[in-house]
Amino acid sequence: MKIEIKSGFCFINMKKLLFFYFLALAIQCQAGRTVRIDFFPDAIDDFDLFFKKGFESEGYAVYVNYFDRAADKPYDLLFKYEWNDNVLKGFLYDQGGELIKQQEKKILYYERIESVTYQFLGELLEKELDVKDRRGRIKNTLGMVGVDMVKLDSAIYILTVRGSETMSMAFVQSEFLRIAKQLTGQFSTYFEGSYHQYETSERWLPSSQCIGWKVRGIVVGSDLAGQDYFRYPEPPPVYKHYLENLVAGLTIPDDQAYPGFSKIYILRNSSKSADYGPNIVYLDGKSVCQVNYRNYAVIPVSPGLHTITIKGLDVASTRHLPELKVKVLPLNNSYVSIIWSFHIGIIYQEVKEDEAKLLIQGLTGEECN
Repeated sequence: MKIEIKSGFCFINMKKLLFFYFLALAIQCQAGRTVRIDFFPDAIDDFDLFFKKGFESEGYAVYVNYFDRAADKPYDLLFKYEWNDNVLKGFLYDQGGELIKQQEKKILYYERIESVTYQFLGELLEKELDVKDRRGRIKNTLGMVGVDMVKLDSAIYILTVRGSETMSMAFVQSEFLRIAKQLTGQFSTYFEGSYHQYETSERWLPSSQCIGWKVRGIVVGSDLAGQDYFRYPEPPPVYKHYLENLVAGLTIPDDQAYPGFSKIYILRNSSKSADYGPNIVYLDGKSVCQVNYRNYAVIPVSPGLHTITIKGLDVASTRHLPELKVKVLPLNNSYVSIIWSFHIGIIYQEVKEDEAKLLIQGLTGEECN
């Protein structure tokens, strides 16, 4: 009997076996390696949170680099993502900056955005991810006009909830708190309520103009003992900084005609279908100004508490003239915005300077009596 050993064949197969063994070992060793995720600020949802959970489900240690604040921390793999025009893109790099793999996916429906994100990352890593702790959909808004969310850090959000004309302020506020809890669990918050103007259906018709309640503020994830949330008595510095950046470069036109006076700016921000002629402004019971569509007016006043009433010429706006109390500090400005609804008529409210800087853009100055 002759036994023939094909040593070359065995050697080649042994090399293949060793290659696949070390490849499998390398994949297993990914667990515990560090992944840096570069935050993309203009995404529609918490992609940073979803990608972090996805990588962690595979055993990676993960941190998110928010606005380059953690750019100097070491990492083994770098993951970047982008969101533009309903297209999600992902890029995976090694420690030296070499692109390992990239992927993109068009996402048309947001109802399952978290699951779609895990599927996207799984395809990039060529694995089926099993994420246990899923958050669920945030924007189940119960008929709200809109919810806007700006993420500043891992658990810091600017949240705006806009209600419809039939919703009470208390209901819109409860939705704000519900969404905040779903985002962060326990949280600290500062928020304010005001009216907002929105359009429905046929936008050229007056009946499409509506007014609802809006709640906007900041939500900061916090560890709180024995309570769901804490409400700041004043805006925290991070919120003030956000508002300052929001209006950076915008100014209020300085009316030099009244040196030494405090001023009240009246801003008429109603939409085109609300152009029923001038709005008549009363200061402390005296008619002082008529403000036309898309105009603003400046009223010089002495410091102290003043009463503003504004009358429109349409039927709805003549039903009642609520009195708005405006406290004016020495050599300071105060701001009143006028909006309009077909069903309610005109609504006027005091706004802060950061919002006034946004509202006055595109308005034309108008002289008062």
